[in-house]
Parts: sequence; structure tokens; C-alpha cells
Amino acid sequence: MSKWLSKKKTKKFAEFVETENPQLSLFTLLENDRDDYSHTIELYDFLPKFVFGKPERISGKFLETIERDFVCRKNNYRLRMTPARIKDANGTERDTFPGKREEMVEDALRKMAADGRSAKAVYLNGQLSVVFSRFALQKELEEHGHSYDYRQIEEAIITLFSVSIEVTREDEDITVAFHPIEAYGFKGRDEESVTFVKFSPLVTESIQKNAFRLVNYQQLMSYKTTIARLLHKRMSHNFSQAAKNEVYHISTNTIYRDFGLKKLSNLGLQVIEIKKALEELIEANVVLSYEVKEVFDSKRKNKKIDCVFQIKHHQSFIDEAINSNKDVNMRKFTPEVRGKSFRQTKNRCFPKKKIVD
Repeated sequence: MSKWLSKKKTKKFAEFVETENPQLSLFTLLENDRDDYSHTIELYDFLPKFVFGKPERISGKFLETIERDFVCRKNNYRLRMTPARIKDANGTERDTFPGKREEMVEDALRKMAADGRSAKAVYLNGQLSVVFSRFALQKELEEHGHSYDYRQIEEAIITLFSVSIEVTREDEDITVAFHPIEAYGFKGRDEESVTFVKFSPLVTESIQKNAFRLVNYQQLMSYKTTIARLLHKRMSHNFSQAAKNEVYHISTNTIYRDFGLKKLSNLGLQVIEIKKALEELIEANVVLSYEVKEVFDSKRKNKKIDCVFQIKHHQSFIDEAINSNKDVNMRKFTPEVRGKSFRQTKNRCFPKKKIVD
């Protein structure tokens, strides 16, 4: 069994106060949506908080803090991320950042919380949390092509718990510090009675503000390229006006900056990677077609400095954007009305299942 090193401790499930929250019913997926869909979360899912590829290590073990600039809704932000320090299965201490594995685990847990069929969403001390079993999470990931054993799943959760993130909005000099997972427990470990995860307060805040949208979870989990997955997330949340004649514009520099990707040696190679992702999105009936417009330096007109991708969406994506807009608009009631009307008229799922680990 793996051991993890962490300076902070987490409470047991029984030490938290479980409360009712009308907003939770809104985060629950409609019965017709729960097979294919999940939610994207405003700002939180825009954060470049995952590291793809192998980062450079000091002495083969340790990592330096990462700082990344990105833009969300025309606001400039800076993310500062301090690595988690863990001990692996061999007892070797090393630093780590959340990567694709952690992204898949977190997305699957949020899906399970919204779905409700194999997990139970709860509010612990006012924050969205989910009670689940490691077997159910492992099965959820396997069904979408991501196979991890219990040790790997637990290590991903501990990494999300241990990494420290600070996000600063530059124009207002506001800084928010958090961990992607605020608390966790594994049934049978340290006298814990259930397996659970308490999500970041940023997730709860977005639910309270109705700042989340439906996204095609099945497609997100199936992409082979990181850019296709992150671009689909971004367009699902940020391009709500998707329509037949609307064109979505995004540049190569924006993609590599806001997705936290390590830039390739030249612009041409970056464009090739983005085109591969767009071809994957075309195959998934998300993108219909695209054009590439070259951008040149105003002082040296023969020097190419960027490329802008002009994207037209497939009708399937447009239909999903329209449905997501309807879902957002239907949630615009008082909490009292939401809790009653959605439970009764929209057949939302409120299963009462025993979660067996």
C-alpha cells in the first residue's frame, strides 16, 4: 500500500456537518442527461492547473513552483501552483503536479456527484462533496478508456488534496488560495467509515451562482489529444451563442497560454498539433470546419507571430449549446422554487443508494 507525505491533515467524514442545500438539486443531472453529460464550472475549469508531459525535476525528485498567466472573460489572471509532495509505492519521496490522471479522476468524481446513480452528492460544511466507492470510480474510469488501480486512484486524490494553488486577478489584485480537493477519506483507512471527497470551494461558489453548464462528458473522456479535450471544454462554456453562422476565434498563442501547455519549438509545430485536435473534434461532430489565418509582426511583416483558428461548429454541438442555455435559464428561480419545481416537473434524479466500497 502506498504512503503519502502531507503536512496538512483532513477531517474524517463524521467530523463534518452535513447540511441541506436547494442548489444541490440543480447540479443533479436530469434523467435524460445523466448517461452522456456532466457540467463545466465557471472559472474553475478555465484554470491551467494541470501539467501535461514530464516537468523538469531537481535532483530527479523535486519540482519548482509553477506560475502561469491566462485570460478568462477578458480578465487577466495569474496562477501559482506549489507541487504536492508524496511518497510512492516504493517509499520514495517526490514532488508531483496534477496531470491527465488527476484531471480524469476529478472529472469522473464530479460526474458521479451530478449523476447520483453510483455515488451520493452531499454538502459538508457548506461545500459540495461526494460519497462514493473506489470500485465505482474505477469502473467509471474504465468505461471511458482510463484504467487505474486503487493505488493510482488514491494517489491522484491525494495529489489534488496536497497541491496548493493561488489565483490572482490582476486588475483587482484579488488572490484566492485553494486545493482542488479540500478533504478526503478512504473507507477502512484510519478508522474512516466511508470513501468521500470534498471539492474546492470554487466549485460550490459556481453552483451557488448558477455558473455551470452542461457538457458532453462522454466525448470529453474519449479524446486522445489534450488540446481537443480542453478546447471542447472551453467552447462548451465560453461559446454559449453557438449557431450555424457564428464563428469561434481562438489563436495558437491563446491555446498554449490558457491551457498551460509547454510550447513546442516553433509556431508551425504548434499549428500542426492544434490541427490534429481539430480533426478529432470534426470526427466527434463538434467542429464542422475551420480556417487558419496567419498573423504577422507589424514591424516585420514577413515574421509570422501567431495563427488564428476560425471555427464553425457542427449542428450537434450547436444543439447541445442551445439545450445548455435552456438548462441555465430554467435554473434562474429562487432557491425555494428550484427545489420544488425541478424535483417535481423535470424528473431530476435523487437516488437513495447504499455506497459499498
